[in-house]
Amino acid sequence: GGRSQAKMLPNLSLTEEQQEKLRQWNALDWYLYKAFNRTFWEEIDRFGHAQMEQEVALLRMRRDDLARVCLRDGGKPVEAHRIRDKNIRPFQSGLVKILGYELQPGLDNSTRMSCLRMIRPEIQYKDLLDAKQFPRAPAV
Repeated sequence: GGRSQAKMLPNLSLTEEQQEKLRQWNALDWYLYKAFNRTFWEEIDRFGHAQMEQEVALLRMRRDDLARVCLRDGGKPVEAHRIRDKNIRPFQSGLVKILGYELQPGLDNSTRMSCLRMIRPEIQYKDLLDAKQFPRAPAV
């Protein structure tokens, strides 16, 4: 028949010893997370939960508006090989498929640049930051 088989993922369970090593390796990250999370919620308490909910709703509306203007297919993420512009394809490595977005065709240059800032994949974003932080001297 036409039954599809689910892909089998490797067993990712960890031993107690591995879990403890991860806790030790990530202790500083966990400490920083807890500290920032605590101050985040303190700030929200000061700002007001109702006000925060209004701001989040406004942000979501604005994001949806931008997605309608900027992104093809209603802003649904797509597999990298379906993205026509190779410059905005997310890097693929390992078992997990990294999804990306495709820009609407026909955007004017200014709108395209604004939209691109919203969807630029991490490797391309890192390259942009590197170029800004460490500009290369012009070749002589």
